[in-house]
Amino acid sequence: MHPPFRTVLLCALLCHLSVAWGQAPLPDPTADAPATSFPYTPGHDPLALDRSVDPCVDFYRFSCGGWMDRNPIPADESSWSVYAKLAQDNQRFLWGVLTDLARPMQAAK
Repeated sequence: MHPPFRTVLLCALLCHLSVAWGQAPLPDPTADAPATSFPYTPGHDPLALDRSVDPCVDFYRFSCGGWMDRNPIPADESSWSVYAKLAQDNQRFLWGVLTDLARPMQAAK
């Protein structure tokens, strides 16, 4: 006899969440503080270019060299990219939102 569809769906969802949760750890409160706003606006960053490199010789270094120089790989990561940095910034921002919501509300006067 097969389990009900809802049970299978719930188990699949919980397995997916546990795998996703393991890949994206929660921020460590001792490492840094929650963010209340983003320190930048995502978009095209002309400083990401490394204009000292000839694009015909090394286009990757030309197009990403400035960003790589300003964003070294953190000690606890095996690689680093704009997407990993954005995910970390999103976690810190959500941490700040949840911290703000956890404070007791002031009584309205």
